[in-house]
Amino acid sequence: MPTDQTLPSQPIQLPAILKETLPATISDPLLAGKLIRLLASTYVRREGRFFHIDRPNESLARDDLQRSFLTPAQRLNDGNPVPKPVLKEVFDTAIHQVNGDQYRSIPVWTGAIQPFPGNPERRIQLDSGQFILNSWKTPAYRQLTEVQPSKEVFWVLIYRMFPEVEERERVLDWLAWCLQNESKKPNWAIILYSKTKGTGKSTLCRIAARLFGQENTSVQNSIEKVAAKFNGPILNSKLVVCEEVNLRPDSEVGNKLKTLITEPFTTAERKGRDVERVPLHSCFLMTTNHLPLWIEAGERRFYVVDVAHDGHAAGPKAASFAQRVKCVEDAMLNDERVAAFYRYLMLRELAEDFDPVTLNTAVHGTEVMQQILANQTPATALLHKSRGIPYVTPRC
Repeated sequence: MPTDQTLPSQPIQLPAILKETLPATISDPLLAGKLIRLLASTYVRREGRFFHIDRPNESLARDDLQRSFLTPAQRLNDGNPVPKPVLKEVFDTAIHQVNGDQYRSIPVWTGAIQPFPGNPERRIQLDSGQFILNSWKTPAYRQLTEVQPSKEVFWVLIYRMFPEVEERERVLDWLAWCLQNESKKPNWAIILYSKTKGTGKSTLCRIAARLFGQENTSVQNSIEKVAAKFNGPILNSKLVVCEEVNLRPDSEVGNKLKTLITEPFTTAERKGRDVERVPLHSCFLMTTNHLPLWIEAGERRFYVVDVAHDGHAAGPKAASFAQRVKCVEDAMLNDERVAAFYRYLMLRELAEDFDPVTLNTAVHGTEVMQQILANQTPATALLHKSRGIPYVTPRC
C-alpha cells in the first residue's frame, strides 16, 4: 500500500476530451440581450409574416427570418458564430414571447409606410399599440456634428447661377428653411429655368438631394409620375426633384401638382394596397428648359428663376464653369464638406420677409416671372384652342 510520500508530485495527466462531448455553453446574457434588441428593432410582423424595416415589401416566414438573422448576429459577435443556446434564447424572446417592449419583441406592423422627417425612429408606435414604418432616414453625414459651418466650394456654383442677390438669397432661404423645419413643408416650389442646357440646374438639385439625403429624395424625369395613380412611394420622399418639366397650360397634371405643393394631406395609392390618406411633407424643386407658360396669372406656388449664364454647355466660358461643377461634384462625395454646408444652412438667418407659406410674387417676382405673366394667354383661349374652336378676344 503506497504511502503519501510515494505519490507522484505531478498531477496525473487525463486523456484529452473531445470538444464535442463537452456540455453546451451557458448562455451569455450580455450577448443575448444585444441580439434580442437587434432582432426586435430591425423587424416588424404582420399576419404571421416578418418584414425587415429596410425591405418592407419582402415578407419572410419565421424559419427564413431566423436563418437570415445568423449573418448580422455573427457580425455583432465580432465575426464569431453565436452559440446555439444564445440563439435559442434570442428567438424565443423576440419572436415567441408576448412582450410589450418593442426592443425585446418584434412588434405588429399596420402595413403603412409614412415619412416623419427629422424623426430618427424607424418605427412609430400608434395609440393602438401597432406600428407604422418611417420612410425618412437620417443622412449619414449628419453624424459629423463637430464640423464647422462653411459654404466653401458650393458657393462658387451658387454665385454663378444666381448673380442677382435677391434671387440668390430667396433660393437659399427656401433651402435653409426646408432643412431647419424638416417636419414641415413650404407652400411654394422653386423652378430653375434656362433656355440653354448645362447651366448647373441638375447639379444644384443633386446638392439639395445630398443635403436631404439620397434615401429621402425622389428624382423624376417625368412630372406625370408625381401625379400618377401609384405615386405613394414618391410622396414619401422629403425632397421631390422634377427634371425637364414641360406642361400644357390646361394640363391636369399641373393642377394636381399645385395641390401636392400646398395641401397638408393627399390620397396615395400603392400597388396591392387600398387608397390611403397620407400626410404631405415634400418640398418640390423643378428644372426646365422651357419657359413655364403653363403657370397661370396670379399663381403664388412657383418661384421661377432664370439661371442662364455664359458658362452653359455651348457658351464662351463653358470650360471654366465645367471645372467649377467638377469641384462641386467632388465635394459632394465628401461627407465633411456636405456636413459643413448643412451646418451653414442650419445656422442661416432668414430674411425678415421670407414666408414659407405665401410667396408674394408682386414684391419678390423675378424678371422671368414677369415675362411669363406678360405672355399669359387667357384660360378661355387655351380651352378653345384645345377643342379646335377659334377664340375671339372680347372687346371692352
